[in-house]
Amino acid sequence: TQVILDDSISMIPGKKLSSYEQVKLIARVSRSGQAKPEPGDLQGTIDTVQTNVNQPLDLIIDKTIP
Repeated sequence: TQVILDDSISMIPGKKLSSYEQVKLIARVSRSGQAKPEPGDLQGTIDTVQTNVNQPLDLIIDKTIP
């Protein structure tokens, strides 16, 4: 799946993604459908992403939350 991240989808009201130099990306597949991470959910992370770079990134969901 391709997802485009920009200021319109910031999860913190009043804060723009572009106001940060770098962010941490986390993608999670929830077994229960809840937003809160739960045991058994699948997750992938990219620890440092520069927000001023406009290029595709590969985030692999390869971990299970214990």
